[in-house]
Order: sequence, then C-alpha cells, then structure tokens
Amino acid sequence: MKKKETLLRVCYITGAVLDGFMVFPMVIPQLGLALFGVENFIPGASYKYAMYLGATLMAGWTFLLLWANKKPIERKGILLLTVFPVMAGLFTSDIYAVTAKFITFPKMLPTMIVQVVLAVLFLYSYISSGKKG
Repeated sequence: MKKKETLLRVCYITGAVLDGFMVFPMVIPQLGLALFGVENFIPGASYKYAMYLGATLMAGWTFLLLWANKKPIERKGILLLTVFPVMAGLFTSDIYAVTAKFITFPKMLPTMIVQVVLAVLFLYSYISSGKKG
C-alpha cells in the first residue's frame, strides 16, 4: 500500500510543480513566447486575457493537486480528471498551435512528450492503486 501511495504522491507533486511553473509564462507573455520560440508576435489584449484566464485555472489545478496529495488514495480520481479532460485538452491545444503555425513542432515536441509521459504515469498510478479510494 505504501508503494502505491508513494506513486500517487509523485504524480500529484510532479503535476503541481509543472502546473505551477507554467503559470509564469502565461502571466508574463514575453516569457511564454520566448519559451516556445514565437517570434514577430506582439500579444494584444485578447491574447493576454486568454492567457490570464488560463493562468488562473492552471494555478487552481496546482492547488487541487496539492490538495489531492494530502489524501492520495482517497483522492486518486483527481488523476483521471487531470488526464481527461485537462491534459487531453492541453495536448489538443498544442496540436492546434503547431497546425496553425503559431509554434513550430520542434519547439512544441518537448511539451508534448512530457504530457504523454505524465498521462501514462497518472493512468498507471490510478489503475495500479486499486479499486479502493
């Protein structure tokens, strides 16, 4: 049981750290644009508004994952909600950014790899922790 709880905690903390980190490039558009290699783009009010809304939700999810970490087995359902719809939606948004030629595929690839690895880890952790919780 301790091993299952530890894996769940790794998922919660990893997700919280990454989500918390991503708040900064969302709140500071120049940082986000530099991080993803976007050039020749001046963020307007609509872009900033969308990013600030997203940053608020990202910060909220950070605290939700930290909350789940307090009772890892009982709150393991948060991992499913993190994968579906949150990570699936983020991954879909990444695909859109690439196909719209806003961000190049090579610049987006590391983010997409992290998302897939985390999704697999979160799902594995959820399934392997058993039915109880």
